[in-house]
Amino acid sequence: MKIVLIRPPFINVNKGSPLGLAYLSKVLRNAGHEVYLFDLNIFINKKYRKIGNYTRNFVLPESHKAVKFAYRKIDDYCAKILELAPDLVGFSLSYPTFQYGIELAKKLSKHVRCIAGGPQATFNEKSLLRIGCFDTVVSGYGEEAVLKSLSKTGIVSEELDRSKDYQPDYSDFPLKLYKGVLPVITTRGCPNRCHFCTQHLPLFFHSLDAIIDQIKRISNVREIIYNDSNININPQRTEYFFTELAKLKKPPPGHVFGLEVKKGFERYISKMAEAGVKIVRVGIESGTIRERNSMNKKFFDNDLVIAFIKELSDHKITTWAQYIFCYPDQTEEDRQETLALMSRINSSCSSAFIKHFWYRFVVHHGSEELFQKKYGVISHSPLN
Repeated sequence: MKIVLIRPPFINVNKGSPLGLAYLSKVLRNAGHEVYLFDLNIFINKKYRKIGNYTRNFVLPESHKAVKFAYRKIDDYCAKILELAPDLVGFSLSYPTFQYGIELAKKLSKHVRCIAGGPQATFNEKSLLRIGCFDTVVSGYGEEAVLKSLSKTGIVSEELDRSKDYQPDYSDFPLKLYKGVLPVITTRGCPNRCHFCTQHLPLFFHSLDAIIDQIKRISNVREIIYNDSNININPQRTEYFFTELAKLKKPPPGHVFGLEVKKGFERYISKMAEAGVKIVRVGIESGTIRERNSMNKKFFDNDLVIAFIKELSDHKITTWAQYIFCYPDQTEEDRQETLALMSRINSSCSSAFIKHFWYRFVVHHGSEELFQKKYGVISHSPLN
């Protein structure tokens, strides 16, 4: 079967190639299928090198010049895809790519069968089917489900096979197109169940040795982005992974998207620094334990936060500390305690390696029912 996999815009190419599609293409090719991948962000970013800032909903406004350009070119993109005469077109739909992906699928589905996957497919299975341009929706992890979706309609969901080691196929994504940024993931899902988050799929571990081998074999890597929700879920694995990466002749700089505040950090933070890690994102969310409990955030006290971030700054790793403001039951006392924690971090750690980011709370797709039931909050938009 000839299959085209698409990541619609708008994702900045600095975030790297579409890792999910790289995993799916490997599975499909191993099963004997002919696979072509289209990351439409490449076309957009050639025209507009700086996409600019997203809204808190991770969506570019309709007035953005890159958005207007992409919609003017939508028929051209359809023609490029249909020139390949595919038997099937698969869409990876995330928060920022959702709306454009739907419009593209409406046009393509008149000529070829279309299926949907990705985070939005997981949270909006039934509504996606009702749109009428997808006859199959892959919900959850895609590697096993995508094979069934080739011959099945409706909602398809399959757990990953824990006896297998899934690895991505990067061959369709030359790093020069992504400014040398290589995305990597060592774990999927998250054991925590924070209310504001939607990463609630089962935890799955990838082979660290296979990932390290891939990094060794890929040339011209300028930066590695570690996309795990919490790469330090298992401290022993974290220590081993970065110890082995540090053995590379010149480890590329790294950006870790998720570190969890937890004990035992002394054993791996120094190894992260040796392995080239320059930036880590730490989800603190609030300076008050009461509010973190309300968020169902895994317990840690503020003294541990200080010690954790100090260890990072002592090893010249910049912490992007992240907070949520305007949570539904947040009080003025909560806000003041959060500001006080920021101040403590600034005075206790090297300020050159600290950045604070606060986000206004929004209800993400997939968590609407929880927030409506618990707090009576139904709005998705930070503007309301």
